[in-house]
Amino acid sequence: MIALLLPLAALAAQPVTYTVDPAQGLVYVVVRKDDSTVLAGLSHDHVIRAGDLSGTVTWSPEDPSACRVDLSLPVASLEVDPQWLRDRAGFSQRLKDGDRDTIRRHMLDEGQLFAAAHPTIRFTASRCAGGAGAFVVEGELRIRGQAASVRADMVVRADGQQLRATGGFDASHAAFGMRPFQAAMGALKNQEGLRFEVDLVATAPAGAPAPGDAGEQAPPP
Repeated sequence: MIALLLPLAALAAQPVTYTVDPAQGLVYVVVRKDDSTVLAGLSHDHVIRAGDLSGTVTWSPEDPSACRVDLSLPVASLEVDPQWLRDRAGFSQRLKDGDRDTIRRHMLDEGQLFAAAHPTIRFTASRCAGGAGAFVVEGELRIRGQAASVRADMVVRADGQQLRATGGFDASHAAFGMRPFQAAMGALKNQEGLRFEVDLVATAPAGAPAPGDAGEQAPPP
């Protein structure tokens, strides 16, 4: 009997590789203005949405250490300050389309993301720990060609058909070789800190077993 159950236990522990669905999830960065500057009243807090995120998450709730995360994002797909997301973040101030265009131009230029030379943002991770739905994911985020270690507190739910991971982490401009945007000789600038908010949805391939479900097998003759 034990010999028959061992293959079932091994099958149940197999991780599932989920494919990210950007249409269902939401990943964005909060960039706040420096309220201590002279012209702070003329500046804005910002939300930058990851518009075309792709990649995979390999996950087993029974063995989080088997996790593998590989996500990539074209810098050109970043969306600047959509009003619905500003409302969600609590930023009531309305922006004109011309303001968004200017913000985007500054964001992509050489002093910031330098999109012409570094067109892709990438996150990879293979260290996950925790349980009961709450996990710490440690990985490497590469922006502007420079990698930084990040540690994200995440709530992860997976049913074999869909995985959802929500949480976030903090980082800084300096970690990626950037300085916060500033103008008027520093009388107007952004804060050093960056807040990443993650609500990731990914789907399993057709026919993938649910976590902990070995599936039905015919009894031995």
